[in-house]
Amino acid sequence: MVGEINRVLGDLLDFLTDNLSLLGMLVSFAYVIGPSWMVFLEKRDKLSRLGVWLYALVVMPIMVMGLWSILHPDTYCNDPLQYSEFRMFYPLWLPLLPLLVHQHRSSDVQHPFLYGIMLLVFGLLVFALTFGYEVLHLTYQSLHGSGIDFTGPDAWECAVKDPEAYMSASQAMGGSVAGFGLLLLITMAWGRRRAGKRDDGDGAVDAENAEGGRRSRRSRRRGRRNRGDDADDTGETNEPKRKKRMPKM
Repeated sequence: MVGEINRVLGDLLDFLTDNLSLLGMLVSFAYVIGPSWMVFLEKRDKLSRLGVWLYALVVMPIMVMGLWSILHPDTYCNDPLQYSEFRMFYPLWLPLLPLLVHQHRSSDVQHPFLYGIMLLVFGLLVFALTFGYEVLHLTYQSLHGSGIDFTGPDAWECAVKDPEAYMSASQAMGGSVAGFGLLLLITMAWGRRRAGKRDDGDGAVDAENAEGGRRSRRSRRRGRRNRGDDADDTGETNEPKRKKRMPKM
């Protein structure tokens, strides 16, 4: 049985490695719908622990390697992405928003640490591919006086860059990514703490309401007993008096 499973997994891995485009499409599809689907299932108590771990151990590493290869291409020139290229990655923020809101506001999260790792890793890479490149180009332009030359007569093979300005711009890009990671960690920790306090406050309010209801019922029973004791002392009862019927003539 184990040998058959290993053989099937090996054949599947060989097929996917031989068809990298198909693998890329499957991983991209999982990245787009994965976070929203996990939030949807978790709110209905139908999320499997195995599914979350498979996503974290299979989809996330492949997606991270893909984004990392775009961020640091192993090419001859190692040119940075142009404006028209890195601005295509801004929609990658959208799949992360449902999971971020769920992690920040929901009081009942089944895998808070695993979700936090996913959001941190994906958030850092997507930030570097979007806002990080904005910082790099703006810093380079402010230091050099003009942007990186991608299309000039001297850029027939590689982009023309000022080494010192480009190094300073790369450091500014790395600093912005590190600052965003720290801000994201603080925000998620604060959100989880705030959600926990809100849950404790709701539980205290429910307990207080239940205790108030019990006190109200006890006071009503005590009032009925007091009225019954008063009636016994006066020789009267609380039963309604019957009307006397007149004899028929």
